[in-house]
Amino acid sequence: MNTKGLADLYALYTANEHGAEEIALLEIPGKNEPANKAVGVAVYMTPDGKAQHEHLLKFRNVAAQQGMLVVYPVTHEELLEALQRHRPTSVLLEGQEVPARVMLEQLKEALGLLIKHSLIRNRKRIFWEP
Repeated sequence: MNTKGLADLYALYTANEHGAEEIALLEIPGKNEPANKAVGVAVYMTPDGKAQHEHLLKFRNVAAQQGMLVVYPVTHEELLEALQRHRPTSVLLEGQEVPARVMLEQLKEALGLLIKHSLIRNRKRIFWEP
């Protein structure tokens, strides 16, 4: 799907009866304080897998509020735009919680966009190799 040699990505979307589709915003319980919830999005490296099935069940309440939950392909540009627009605090990447700011920075770096101060200089890359 991606033409820049980047790995394909998939995200959990909501789709309503009118055909409108948008990356699903999820309430992710805090690790130490389950009552404290963070807003996040779910991203995957494959269209089908254990994390996708668990999330489709776990976040059923989103479907009731926002529409049907589905896993769709997402371009790196679309994901970057959604993260900048919605400003989630977390990204569930294959079920593992990653700070959204780290994901944002890695997307910008992969797309060749200028980054003022790198948060990931000494961190291992989360993904990108196809």
